[in-house]
Amino acid sequence: MIEEYLEWGAAQGGKRGMPWIPTHCITKRRHLLEWKEALKLEHLIDLNGILPKVEAYTRVLMADGKSGKSVSIRVESLRSFILWCKKRKFLTENPIEEIAKFDTTPINIRRAMTKEEIKLLLEGCAPHRRLLYEVAVCSGLRENELRQLTPRHLDRDNCAFVIE
Repeated sequence: MIEEYLEWGAAQGGKRGMPWIPTHCITKRRHLLEWKEALKLEHLIDLNGILPKVEAYTRVLMADGKSGKSVSIRVESLRSFILWCKKRKFLTENPIEEIAKFDTTPINIRRAMTKEEIKLLLEGCAPHRRLLYEVAVCSGLRENELRQLTPRHLDRDNCAFVIE
């Protein structure tokens, strides 16, 4: 059933019937397979009365150092799957409807660098890293997004990057 849900999401699961973006599909799959393994789920009927086990596993995740936001996102993956099943009458109720919310206050507060901090970074970095840092600062791309850049993203005529 998970595969059917993921196929639906990849086709039309987003807002206004749009497909999920590929990274969202990957995350949903990873989370649902994690739940399946952690809760020993084989069939939809195994979801009946699952709330105490879900809550226990969220406590394990928190004890392992996961943030409230990270745990909340995992629970949302399970919740959205359950709601999809309920809407299609595969389930008659949402067995985790009463799960409590998590404190999603960020653990690490991030902020933009000041002009002075940027200047110090560029002056003090290894020369072979300077271009990377300049692109990061000017574009706002994250680490993994920078890592995925290839020459095909470079628009030489306009001195720009083209990101799909």
